[in-house]
Amino acid sequence: MLDRTTHRNRRRERPVVVGFRMSKAKHDELIDLLVPFMQEAQPTAFAWEGPGRHALRQRLCLKGWRWSHADMEASAVVHGALDVVGAKRPLWIEGQMGYCESGFLRDEHCWNCGSPLPEQRKKFCSNHCRFVASQSLHGYQLAG
Repeated sequence: MLDRTTHRNRRRERPVVVGFRMSKAKHDELIDLLVPFMQEAQPTAFAWEGPGRHALRQRLCLKGWRWSHADMEASAVVHGALDVVGAKRPLWIEGQMGYCESGFLRDEHCWNCGSPLPEQRKKFCSNHCRFVASQSLHGYQLAG
């Protein structure tokens, strides 16, 4: 059986960084490193926002930074890279299902397929569209 004290003693000691601001040169260097990834990201530059922040935070923590300080610095670098790329975060309403440039299609169109609604219907053009929307809402995948 392993001796627990021996295992604990093997843990390497990392110096804790007191300050949490990196130099402007290093900050800009990391931004320049992230920009090519964000320019090529699909569908938008925001696809690399989470992984980029995670990777930077991880590296800073391994260098002895506290998690909260590393997270703030990683966030600043990622947002700086998004600014360089020119990424503009959409409004909340623009991300909602059924939104289009002129507003919502929901009032006079089917919530599932987008076709015009018959007068007696309020959300879905048919029972089939209602069923499909219900299944996709609950995460079920239809066969076929």
